[in-house]
Amino acid sequence: MTSFDSCFSLCRWFIHFYVVSVTWNGLLLAILCQNLFWGQPFPMWLQRLLSFVSGSQLHMTPGDELSVLLVHMLLWIHSIRRLTECLFISVFSNVVIHPVQFIWGLTYYVLVGLTLHCEGPPLGTKVYKIQDLLVQYRWYHVAGLTLFFWATVHHHKSHIILASLRKNKLGEVVNLSHRVPHGDWFEQVSCPHYLAELLIYLALAMVFGGRHLTWWSVVLYVLSSHAMMAVQSHEFYVNKFENYPKNRKAFIPLIF
Repeated sequence: MTSFDSCFSLCRWFIHFYVVSVTWNGLLLAILCQNLFWGQPFPMWLQRLLSFVSGSQLHMTPGDELSVLLVHMLLWIHSIRRLTECLFISVFSNVVIHPVQFIWGLTYYVLVGLTLHCEGPPLGTKVYKIQDLLVQYRWYHVAGLTLFFWATVHHHKSHIILASLRKNKLGEVVNLSHRVPHGDWFEQVSCPHYLAELLIYLALAMVFGGRHLTWWSVVLYVLSSHAMMAVQSHEFYVNKFENYPKNRKAFIPLIF
């Protein structure tokens, strides 16, 4: 293996992606807070970047500032949690990632943060206080937050279960082999971590009240990519383990 190959074999860790996501989305969240609460306009470089990405900007209606702020906070929380899991919980196989996949992964996490503002309400026209934003609170914020944290719990559980298959009771990594996972949503599907992540992105769409059309393109991308990976993983399990549970679906319980 060449040094170039070795470099990208290390990129099997999602650490690189989530470091970028935590840093980038943390920066965007800080800029958004300065804009909402101190009236500071977006930096010119960010305005130009948003203009390049979104073209003719489609704005949500004024009054959606709380939605944008909540989604930004939830996305950042999600990134921090995933980075923490990658650093301290997950055990990765010796799988080499292609350079193109690596570059796309980094690009994706940058674009997701920008997507939040592609249809955001016009900002910088008013300085807000917390109570001003709380007035905007609606039922879909409650529904989205509930789904987000429910899916997050099961997403985290699935990674703990997968990691436990390669660790002993002391938490030490003892093998990199594949075994059949059991517990929680693994009793219904082969890849509950993919299902839970889809629900997390769907929850963010709900926090937007379903009106952020560009965000739905992100949800559809996650649906298609995670469904494909789930099918591949499911077929691997079925072919490798003769006693693999027959009732498990790949991605969506009872359906797919």
